[in-house]
Amino acid sequence: MNVGTLTPLTIQNLRSTAAAISANYAGCEWTTTIKAEHTTTGKYDTDTVTIKYPIADPVLTLRANGSVNDITVNTNETVQYAWASSHATKVTLAANAAYPSATLC
Repeated sequence: MNVGTLTPLTIQNLRSTAAAISANYAGCEWTTTIKAEHTTTGKYDTDTVTIKYPIADPVLTLRANGSVNDITVNTNETVQYAWASSHATKVTLAANAAYPSATLC
């Protein structure tokens, strides 16, 4: 942006401003434009910046009996599942939660 030595500007002495972005804006994109204008001549210049706040990909960790790796169980042993996720808005359990991907022999 170049407005040369034009004075006065309609916004004088503006060097910077800041605002914290709330998590409510995740997935949004907006454009901010600033205009510098000489009020006598009517000449002006503008500059624009686009801000993108992407939605973070979901992360999920599934544990069986405390392990993130495969486990081996014996007859009548209990399998306890636990999971944790971040950035997810929905979690769906397999149709057969007791044996989500069991292969019957």
